[in-house]
Amino acid sequence: MNFAISDIEAAIGGWRMRSPSDEAFAASAEARALARLYGAVIVHGCGSITDASLDDAQRDALRILSPHPPGEFPAMNADAADTNDDSQRKWRASGDFALLHPSGWTIARYSVHDEWRYLLWEPVDRCTATRSNQFHGPFENVRDAMRLQRELTAHLQQPEMAA
Repeated sequence: MNFAISDIEAAIGGWRMRSPSDEAFAASAEARALARLYGAVIVHGCGSITDASLDDAQRDALRILSPHPPGEFPAMNADAADTNDDSQRKWRASGDFALLHPSGWTIARYSVHDEWRYLLWEPVDRCTATRSNQFHGPFENVRDAMRLQRELTAHLQQPEMAA
């Protein structure tokens, strides 16, 4: 199985929600293992990593991402989408646990005690690190995360008024 960088981000988010800490990763050995993996993936410029490349701690920590989850994610079907919302068609799957929007927003999915949750991550300007680690949620379904992203970015999509 291949894990995209967005899968690793989703797993880190899931472990951080299970073991919140003021000291970032101090409370979770799983999140620390995944943080090391995440750093290595970024440094080496990998888009994804195979299961065979993982150590035991990383493999165990990634089990928070079930390969056969219930629900409507990542496939968006007629039941999951708002019929009047054309913007939902812009979301694309990245691995099995994340949706990416062309504007840089991400929706990550993770499981806590066998219940799926969704986090909406704001885009990160990697040059200035502005808005890094800004997320909203958790949400019980992907539609609510999409709806909030649409609301938060509505001002960017409004046509400018002529002076």
